[in-house]
Amino acid sequence: MKNSLLFLVLILFSCQEYKKTPTNEKLLLGDWIRLRKDQLEKIDTVFFQEDSIYASYLIPEINYTHPPNSFSNLFEPFGLGIYADSLDYFKGFVSITDDTSSNGFTRIYLGNFTHYKINQDTFQLFDKVKDSYQTFLIKKLKPDTLIISSAEYGDTITFRKLNYNLDTLQKFDQLIFSTSFCFGSCPVVNMIIDSDGQILYQGEEYVENLGFYKGKLSKAKTAYIFEKFTKADIRNIPVSFNIGHTDDQTFTTSFIVNKRIYKTVDDYGMAATPEMLWAYIPTFFAYQSADLQKIEEDSLPFYNQIHYFDFTKADSILDVSKSEDFLLWNEMRTAKASNQIFTPIYALSFGYPEQEKATKTRKQITAIKTDGRYYQFMSHKTTLITLDLGYNFIEQNLKTRKMRALEKWEK
Repeated sequence: MKNSLLFLVLILFSCQEYKKTPTNEKLLLGDWIRLRKDQLEKIDTVFFQEDSIYASYLIPEINYTHPPNSFSNLFEPFGLGIYADSLDYFKGFVSITDDTSSNGFTRIYLGNFTHYKINQDTFQLFDKVKDSYQTFLIKKLKPDTLIISSAEYGDTITFRKLNYNLDTLQKFDQLIFSTSFCFGSCPVVNMIIDSDGQILYQGEEYVENLGFYKGKLSKAKTAYIFEKFTKADIRNIPVSFNIGHTDDQTFTTSFIVNKRIYKTVDDYGMAATPEMLWAYIPTFFAYQSADLQKIEEDSLPFYNQIHYFDFTKADSILDVSKSEDFLLWNEMRTAKASNQIFTPIYALSFGYPEQEKATKTRKQITAIKTDGRYYQFMSHKTTLITLDLGYNFIEQNLKTRKMRALEKWEK
C-alpha cells in the first residue's frame, strides 16, 4: 500500500502544471528556441504550418491563427527572448500586403519587441500585426525547457533555452549585408552598417526605398543588430549554406574586423543557423528604422553605377560575394583619382543594376583593369579615370581565397 501511495504521489507531482512564483518567473527569462519534431525525444508537439515548408505533410490540417507574419520565406526557426519588461519575437512583426503597382509586396516592419503578460499559468504575447494578444498555457518549465500550449487550440510547443557567453564570442566593427534576386519578387538590398550606427543603403528591387541612401541608426538599434550577429558565433560559423533547391534568394553578410573582411557568409535559401536568420530580420529592415537621406544618382560618379564584380585573370576567376561587391563599390565611391602608372594583374568584371538597363550610362565603360589597389576604367582604348583605394583590396580582404577555373559559359 505504501508503495502504491508513493507511486500515486509521484505521478501527481510530476503532472503539476506551471505555477507563478518568483523562482519560475526568473527561470522563464532568457532566449528560447522551439524544438523541431525530429529534435524531441518523443512526439509531444506539432509544428505551426508556417514553420516548416518541407515537413508540411507531417502537420495536421488545423485552421488556427499562425504566429505573426514574418519576413520573406522565414518559416523557421521559431524563437523568443523573454526579458523582465519585454519580449523579443525573433522572427519580427512584419505587416505584409500586396503591392499591385510593383507586382510585389509592401513590408512594414513593426519591430521585434512587444509586451507580454503572465497570470498564474497563462502566458499572453501581444501580436503587433493583429493588434491583439495570443494566449498560451505554460505546461512545464525547467531551467532548460519550456512547454506551452495554445489556449484556443491546445497545440503544444516545446522550447529549449539558448545560452550565450557574449564575452567569448568574436566581435566586429562593421557589417555588410546584401540580398540577391530570385525567381520572383524577392526584395534586393545592399547596406553597410558601422558600429556607431552609420548606414549606407541601396535598394535595388522590390523595396520601398529604391536607390542610394545614407543615414544613422539609433545606438539601441545598432547594438541590437550587432548582438544578434554576435550570437551567431561568426568565428566558427561555416562560410556557406545551401537549402538544396533552385530559384531561391541568397543572403550574404561580411563582417569587418580592423578594416579587413574577417568572414563572409553566403546563405542560399535561408539555410543558415537560427541566430543568423534571426539577425537578418532587423538588419534587412534597418532602412525603415534609420533617418535616411537619399543620395541622388545624378550626383554619383558614372563608375559607381556598376557593380557585380569579380576579379579575372586569364582563364581564372576570383569570386566576389555580393556583400564584398558592395564594399568594393563603396571603396571606389570614396577613392581618389590618380595618375599613377601601374601594371594591371586582373580584369574586374562587372554588370549594371537592373534599373540601369533602361537608362544611358553617361560614359560607356568597356573594361576595368586593376592590380588590387588601382582601378583603371577604360572606354575601348581610352582611359576614363584611375582610382586609388589607398590599399590593395585583394591582399587585405581576399588573400586566403583561391582563384578557380572559368566555366565555359563564363568565358
